[in-house]
Amino acid sequence: MQRAFALTLLALLFLLPLYFRTHLEAKWYLERAEESLAKGTDAARLEAVHHLRDALSWSAPFQPHSERARKLLSELAFSQELDEKVRLFVLREYRRGVMTSRNFLNWYTLISEDGELTRIDEAIERFPAARPPSEYVVESSPPKTRFLFHILAQIGFWAWIASLVWVIRFGFSREGRMRASPLRRGLTCASLGYLLWIVSLSLA
Repeated sequence: MQRAFALTLLALLFLLPLYFRTHLEAKWYLERAEESLAKGTDAARLEAVHHLRDALSWSAPFQPHSERARKLLSELAFSQELDEKVRLFVLREYRRGVMTSRNFLNWYTLISEDGELTRIDEAIERFPAARPPSEYVVESSPPKTRFLFHILAQIGFWAWIASLVWVIRFGFSREGRMRASPLRRGLTCASLGYLLWIVSLSLA
């Protein structure tokens, strides 16, 4: 029973950082998008579309920031106030965001006849097949890469994994009883590795 609990805890400790990462990334891109939209210019609006697409791609179950990005993209894509070429550009970016979403609960958008993806494709088909002109393509600034934190994140991740494996192997006897000293040392190392991983990911 204790070993099963340890395995369940290991699975949770693996999934929670991934969910935490989707939360941080979607929040960051959504904030950049809202800042661009607040400027009110055409160029800023198109830059916001890129950020909204990226926020949507970090979608995860019960994660509010990507859902907010989805709503804003939908409003822009189906707005009658925008130029048709701009709307076509927004629709294509909207579709890219849906297709690259990390949310496994969004499978229905790929197979449902009345789902989100079908609605986007039908809207795109109403426009000419030509790509939007270059003035509507605005690449967002490339993110700064901090390689030191990438390396530290890898060290923290594998230290966390190794510590948990060590806990499962040496923290319990063959009879399933906990061994206090090895368990305490292993969980301490796992906590430190986990903390290093999460902090490094947020700073990378």
